[in-house]
Amino acid sequence: MTTTVIPITTFAQRVRHARLARAMQLQVIEQRAGIGKGALHQLELGADQHCATVLRIAAAMDVDPRWLVDEAPIDPQARVPWCEVLPTARTYADVARDIGPRIRAARRWRGMTCAELARRAKYLGNIAGQYESGRHAPRLGTARRLADALDVDVVWLISGEGPDPWD
Repeated sequence: MTTTVIPITTFAQRVRHARLARAMQLQVIEQRAGIGKGALHQLELGADQHCATVLRIAAAMDVDPRWLVDEAPIDPQARVPWCEVLPTARTYADVARDIGPRIRAARRWRGMTCAELARRAKYLGNIAGQYESGRHAPRLGTARRLADALDVDVVWLISGEGPDPWD
């Protein structure tokens, strides 16, 4: 009898895989990440999270945030890439303040208007006004759509870590 291996493809599955590989309890990660009780359980069930929460969870579990947000399938037996240099845990306000200039710079570099960015990201409303102003931080799903539309790395977009896309 052959066993079918189901690849890990979602953010929620990667968080659970990393947590189990690290033998960490939900409450320990929630406490280290400074997130609410039960938030990690909801995330593992597939709830979309704000980008700041994603970065805080990566830091709390000592996991490379690029690996966590990658959507490429991996084998469940694969090793989790732990971070040698821990990512900086950021607050919602930090991410909201910092993501705006990166979105604006990438949008302008690509020669897009705000309306074109919204259309390419399949977003209704004024996405540029919402995020470029620094008043709001997107959820991971929205950040992925923005990164795809801007042709930039999602971790660079939400954290500023890594090389600028135009260098």
